[in-house]
Amino acid sequence: MHLTPSRRRARQLKAEAERFEREAAILQKIDKMQPAANLRLQTAAEYRARAELLEKRARLEDLSVRQVALRKGNKTYCRWIASWREGSKIRTVYLG
Repeated sequence: MHLTPSRRRARQLKAEAERFEREAAILQKIDKMQPAANLRLQTAAEYRARAELLEKRARLEDLSVRQVALRKGNKTYCRWIASWREGSKIRTVYLG
């Protein structure tokens, strides 16, 4: 998995969301700080949603299409192959 700009930004947003969630947990223990805790939880949820969208964009940025030469006897044929990462595995598809 390559470190694309979208993937970097998604990681930053997830880290910020975790920070807001920790702050909200602390604020919920303090009297009269419930509105501030709710605001931080709402912000964390928005950051996580944006991070999820960026992860989808990062998958497209990570897509690679290449041409591979294949030899059969004396002839050489060209094949187009696309590959991307799905979780921990690399998926490769023959395009034509």
